[in-house]
Amino acid sequence: MGIYLNPGNERFRQIINSEIYVDKTGLLNYTNKVLNTMQCCLCVSRPRRFGKSMAAAMLAAYYDCECDSRTLFSRFEIAKSSDFETYCGRYDTVFINMQDFLSQAESITGMLALLQKSILWDLLEKYPDLRYFDYTNLPRTMQDIHARTKRPFIFIIDEWDCIFREYKTGHAAQEQYLDFLRTLIKDKAYIHLAYMTGILPIKKYGTHSALNMFDEFTMLDPGPLAPYIGFTQQESESLCIRYGLDIEEELQFYISLNFNGLKDDVLRMIAGERIPVHTGHFANDMASFQTKDDVLTLLVHLGYLGYDSLHQCVFIPNSEVRCEYVNAVSVSDWGEVSEALKHSSDTLEAIWQKRPKQVAESMKQAHFETSHIQYNDENALSYTISLALYAARNFYTIHREFAGGKGFADLVFLPKKRFPEIPALAVELKWNKTAAGALNQIKQKEYCKSLEEYHGNLLLIGINYDKATKEHECIIEDYKKD
Repeated sequence: MGIYLNPGNERFRQIINSEIYVDKTGLLNYTNKVLNTMQCCLCVSRPRRFGKSMAAAMLAAYYDCECDSRTLFSRFEIAKSSDFETYCGRYDTVFINMQDFLSQAESITGMLALLQKSILWDLLEKYPDLRYFDYTNLPRTMQDIHARTKRPFIFIIDEWDCIFREYKTGHAAQEQYLDFLRTLIKDKAYIHLAYMTGILPIKKYGTHSALNMFDEFTMLDPGPLAPYIGFTQQESESLCIRYGLDIEEELQFYISLNFNGLKDDVLRMIAGERIPVHTGHFANDMASFQTKDDVLTLLVHLGYLGYDSLHQCVFIPNSEVRCEYVNAVSVSDWGEVSEALKHSSDTLEAIWQKRPKQVAESMKQAHFETSHIQYNDENALSYTISLALYAARNFYTIHREFAGGKGFADLVFLPKKRFPEIPALAVELKWNKTAAGALNQIKQKEYCKSLEEYHGNLLLIGINYDKATKEHECIIEDYKKD
């Protein structure tokens, strides 16, 4: 048993003995299926805290030929597989964390030299009596071992992408690293499985991947590995119930990059919209940004945006992440938008107290400058309302285009069950018309008809933006049931 060659199963034993462990051994069914095939090279990229290192430790424990892990895995999903014992403990397994080597070296050249020397130390200790062509050359030494013993290897690489995070603009260093990995892994008979994990997908030059032998499973396209890296919705809900909980990388730098339309998209997503995105040009690093789409794609890989592959759009996945965006914008230099978010609680209070002039002023404050969303219709105005009333998300469930009576109200805010004392809000928006006209439309089209069974107070709110005067107008009334 070595440090990097066949390191044992103690790390995985610690993981499963921890207070929280969710069975992800189903991943082994997939890796067993692709062993010694053209699909045996896998790269899994996920944000931090998605269980990537746990999965890597699990693979190492399962395949390591110098420890018996059958009892360790016996109570988990993989033990039900007919292939469980066929591959358990059958391989020389090399398990490395690239960050460990990078932190000990002053250059990529030094890091790669240290990495090779470290693995060779273990290999030559286990196989001291073989005849080697060049025992200082890692790929050639592994090739010699395989040729003479017929023993294949499994390579597991954690934090594979640390070079691209530490050397963001060091293209020569990046290429040197990729060349090393290609020489070590590509088309090598001694490799039956290569599994890499990190935050970023494989670096691309132009439209081609530098390590094109790898099948990639990313945040954009997780494929069949989706249930095994990170918690599923069901697993998350189960853990939240168990611990009595309700269902951070710094965002400010990325969302403040000066790409046309990026701020608009961020604000629309904070307001609840989904934004179309083109992911194909992203270079899979943290520095080569050409368009806003590159930034949005990176935020998907970092876990700060969800991705709808069917409609090719991005969105903020939950309220916790949305809070991170709001915090980032609130301390940014986005002028009136930052102030509107900071004071959204005051705006909500002004609505409750029926102070329409203060609400109109808040809308004006939230109205974006020329670098932000431009008003063209009521739909664009709704983004401003959603941002100015961001604090309402703490108290309300917000519905857009809420069906009622003879049409749809633009926005309806229904109080969450734990806030029965606050009023519901029905909001109608107008552009270049009048707030009174907006209020009359709510009444005439009976938008509140579907809220007849709601027994609390209900406020009707009409808001208009006058393009000529650039002023907002607001009228607030109590809803009187017939």
